[in-house]
Amino acid sequence: MNQLWKQNCVTFIAVCSAINSLAFQALPQRLQSPDKKILYEFDIRNGRPGYRISYLGRNLIDFSVLSLTAKDDKPGEKLRLIKSMKLDSAEQYTLSTGRSSVVNDPFRQLTMYLGTKNSQEFRMILQVRAFNDGIAFRY
Repeated sequence: MNQLWKQNCVTFIAVCSAINSLAFQALPQRLQSPDKKILYEFDIRNGRPGYRISYLGRNLIDFSVLSLTAKDDKPGEKLRLIKSMKLDSAEQYTLSTGRSSVVNDPFRQLTMYLGTKNSQEFRMILQVRAFNDGIAFRY
């Protein structure tokens, strides 16, 4: 009986941990460039999304708030991270002039779905790409 109780407790804790990790995305979200020199961090503080960028461990941009407002937003409505996904890929294209014609530009991408605390639906998608020579984001 004691062994069965222990197995049930372990199973219950494992299921709760899995549900918790799916239901609540960990903040801050971090994204490094492929060469790991550039670090982008996304966080939500007091319902306001923002980011920080560092290079080789030195802060380039301290926490900067993104002023994201949708036309149907209510004043004081706080955003939260609903889900996020990461992707490693590379852009490949051909230059018409220059010393090399084919360019292979690796990047890492973080896609975040933001919504309000009262809604399970996402209202905005923020996409960040970290290249070896810079950061790009769009929403």
